[in-house]
Amino acid sequence: VAPRVLVPAACGENDVNGDAESPEEAELGATAPVQVAPDDDLYAHAEDFEPGEPGDVIAVQPVDTDSDATVLRVLYHSESLEGEDIAVSGTIIVPEGEPPTGGRDVLSWAHGTTGIADQCAPSRNPGGAEFGIIDEFLERDMVFAATDYEGLGTPGVHPYVVGESEGRGALDLVRAAIHLAH
Repeated sequence: VAPRVLVPAACGENDVNGDAESPEEAELGATAPVQVAPDDDLYAHAEDFEPGEPGDVIAVQPVDTDSDATVLRVLYHSESLEGEDIAVSGTIIVPEGEPPTGGRDVLSWAHGTTGIADQCAPSRNPGGAEFGIIDEFLERDMVFAATDYEGLGTPGVHPYVVGESEGRGALDLVRAAIHLAH
């Protein structure tokens, strides 16, 4: 059963470092091997990666937060406006516990303006105020996926408010979430 995808529109200063306890924890339900970035800079993996399909996971990094959910920083494949395979960063938050029969719905959140520099990527501060909206969705046993968009947190130019690019980032992160959160 395929999860439903819900895509609403919606909006860090502190850098939070991830702490991976084990590759198994980071992979959750991944169907393919995923590179785990425990203490190093996850974003550095966006420079040199193997080719992949949109939504394939490049690397994942569990993040230690106060949340009861599993919080993951991810790098995943997407397609640039020029049609090139690129790495895009984002955050996937998975509720604790076993998923319901048929799987969980995935909510893809398209954040508002945060800035255009890499340090403005919401995944760099997954405990930040812009993520304050997620509790309601986690209580409904939904996976929360938040893209940083093309070039925000990763190499390249962030094509600010270009719907085609932002849409690709949001939908490809849903594909990544499906790989990781089953």
